[in-house]
Amino acid sequence: WQIAIDKPFLTEFSGWKTVAKEDKGEEWYISIDNPKDREFLFTYIGNTPTGFVVVKPKFRNYRVTSDFEGLVNGLTTYEAGSFSYLVLQINDDVYSGIPVGQSQDVKITLTFSTQFDNNVKKEFRATIIR
Repeated sequence: WQIAIDKPFLTEFSGWKTVAKEDKGEEWYISIDNPKDREFLFTYIGNTPTGFVVVKPKFRNYRVTSDFEGLVNGLTTYEAGSFSYLVLQINDDVYSGIPVGQSQDVKITLTFSTQFDNNVKKEFRATIIR
């Protein structure tokens, strides 16, 4: 018997723009008053000869950093459906310091390990509107 097992690939969904080397710096607006813009959904997807497989990541050692000092207090996590979520915990005192009608460019970095990967690093950016 010959068996080949391919590791599934990690896929993410969020309202934030993924930072890439070829990033052109286009505007990407979100409002973190919307709770969905605080969430990052992750799942592993793998192809099989007759379909596909979806596996929820099991997060370990997760943390977040932000270039906007003090905006993010940390992360919480939960699972729903085929996804594991990382949720930004926003420091309301810092966030309320952004005047209404103004915006703030923010870059965040999520780092974590899962059952399939160690030391995953994902960078996102957005212009937060208030």
